[in-house]
Amino acid sequence: MKIGVIGSGYVGLVTGICLASLGFKVCIIDSNKSKINKLRKAKVPFFEPRLEDILHTVLKKNKITFSTSMRTMISKSDVIFICVGTPQGRSGKPNLLYINQVKKELSKHIALQKVKRNITIFIKSTVPPKTTKSFQDYFLKKNINNVHFASNPEFLREGSAVHDFFNPDRIIIGSNSPHIKQVAFKIYKKIISKRKIVFTSSQSSEVIKYAANAFLATKISFINEVSRLTEVVNADILEVSNGIGLDKRIGKNFLNAGIGYGGSCFPKDTLALSAEYRSNHIFSPLINAVIKINETQKKELLSKIFSVFTKQELSTKSVLFLGSAFKPYTDDIRDSIGIFILQELSPIIKDIKVYEPIAYKTSMQALKNYKNIHFLKDLKSISYECFHFIVIATEYDTFSNLKISDLKRLKDCMVFDGRNIMSKSLLENNGIKYFGVGR
Repeated sequence: MKIGVIGSGYVGLVTGICLASLGFKVCIIDSNKSKINKLRKAKVPFFEPRLEDILHTVLKKNKITFSTSMRTMISKSDVIFICVGTPQGRSGKPNLLYINQVKKELSKHIALQKVKRNITIFIKSTVPPKTTKSFQDYFLKKNINNVHFASNPEFLREGSAVHDFFNPDRIIIGSNSPHIKQVAFKIYKKIISKRKIVFTSSQSSEVIKYAANAFLATKISFINEVSRLTEVVNADILEVSNGIGLDKRIGKNFLNAGIGYGGSCFPKDTLALSAEYRSNHIFSPLINAVIKINETQKKELLSKIFSVFTKQELSTKSVLFLGSAFKPYTDDIRDSIGIFILQELSPIIKDIKVYEPIAYKTSMQALKNYKNIHFLKDLKSISYECFHFIVIATEYDTFSNLKISDLKRLKDCMVFDGRNIMSKSLLENNGIKYFGVGR
């Protein structure tokens, strides 16, 4: 079975490279010639653990090719995965420009090539309900009857996407077609048992993707909402999270209070789901509350800093800022709370030094116009006595293991921990003022 992948972004590359490692012949296409040329040289344009190593291997085995030609990809493929972006558009609705372009290009080239064999197309892009059906209807109107469509949403976590691909909780296939079921089993049988491949209608599959991300975002916003109460009544959100997380009906995951969620999925997908409700004339107070809570929560750490120092005092301060990626072990800064806080602090604070172990290049580019923000190459050679306090915005393990002796050298001896990764009692017992979230 030969597989084509349209789009060499995050989802497209992880999907294509991992499928090639399973032994399939894969052709990935993208309109960006520069990116394609780099991929041919085994250069992945973003950081994802293990992905570039796997790409080296599959290139050597001739299991993967890269092209800018839709015609070439179609001629080589029995199965096609659509993995183009659906960025946030106006009013939160996803912009479907790229996926609609793919729809037109696919139909045109399949018709021109007079392809007679069956082609199965899986839509992995995150799309509104009825998008897959619109593809099928469009092709039928063009009298193209040998193309079969299914929704196949991805559930890859940045920073652990390769692991997630090979160890999925479930595979969702939005189609009840016997042909598509057979194809799906052939593709995924090496990584998951048949019972974990769930077949639904295409509309249900599309809703599952939005609903899954919105539910996880809801858990985050819920625990952040509770953290505001724990601070006022002198409770500790870590103890509360542990206490409720032990209930198997609730679970521990996504119950870490902090400065809110960011990234390429949760903000975009919650807004898109809210927009979908509005499009269908349904009021959704819950999803809207989740979005609003997150917008408020990302200012939580700023509020703590402003409660301790006046703006005049801050204008004399030098700050060590730890983490700017939206989460650890990725170079993605889309909707990063750390970047937001840095942008808000820059006009107020004298000098900010940032240490970001993975996303330093993307962060430097995003903040290049902020002249008082400078990036450090490491933490080993810094002089802590040059800084007044520390701000933690990304939960890298190394940040939770900072030496007490170093922290005591800070001029103001303060830590503002936006991810609750440090021990409050340990710091306070050593004379270091600690400001967490909900603690």
